[in-house]
Amino acid sequence: MNKTLLLCLLFAALPGPADARSKHRDRAEQRAFRLNHPCPSTGRTEGACPGWQVGYVVELCAGGQDKKENMRWITPQDKRFIKEATGKDCKKLKYGPVLLR
Repeated sequence: MNKTLLLCLLFAALPGPADARSKHRDRAEQRAFRLNHPCPSTGRTEGACPGWQVGYVVELCAGGQDKKENMRWITPQDKRFIKEATGKDCKKLKYGPVLLR
């Protein structure tokens, strides 16, 4: 009985998939970025930005910070290319130490 209760408490404390995805995304930083850099397609600082999304200069999984200084506007095609290019590097950082020579 005690083991079951302990396991239930342990699983309840673990973050779910949605929590893990949004863990490092700071909405206040994105708002600050958009105030300084309006949407390229509409010129607005709020609302939808058709054909564009906020991306990172240095991806979060590669050690980038979730700060407005590390954000930029990218197209979905750019995002696809960036994801392919940094995916291998992010996996290396996630699953093993980086050895500097």
